Amino acid sequence: MGKSKKSQIKKKEKPARLERRVRVTFFLPAGTIGDISAVREVIDSLDNQYISDTITKFTVTGFIHSSVPLETSTEETLDHAKRLQEEIFWGHWWSSAETEGVKGVLKKLVIESIVFFLIDYPVFSQEWEIDEVLQNLKEEIFSIYAEYGRPQEEIWIVKQDIFRYS
Repeated sequence: MGKSKKSQIKKKEKPARLERRVRVTFFLPAGTIGDISAVREVIDSLDNQYISDTITKFTVTGFIHSSVPLETSTEETLDHAKRLQEEIFWGHWWSSAETEGVKGVLKKLVIESIVFFLIDYPVFSQEWEIDEVLQNLKEEIFSIYAEYGRPQEEIWIVKQDIFRYS
């Protein structure tokens, strides 16, 4: 009896290469037309880094984001149940922003559509350099949201070390 097909196929062995990266994740509000416009501008900014005149070792060469709601998918035009079906990520958090005309701090549950971002940066020996890049990214995001009349209380950007096997 002959050899089975499985044993006849020679495996190409490629050694795994370990590559250390810094993974950055953040979620951006996308619950209003202003938010959606701000998200699109953040995406454009990340897209255009690689073709700009000021490429650095931390220039974004690729990233991932979840779907961006259509501008017609705002609370003004669709009911909440319909939006829950159409949009992928929802954020729930308590806002402690002061409300005009109310004495003290009023906690308010905020539920809004969000867009998830993931960027993997190369690792370099000076960790403060990537921290500076992330601080600049956060400031740019705050500025973009303010331009669209949607200033944010906070935006969490999370940085973690990862290892990629290629």
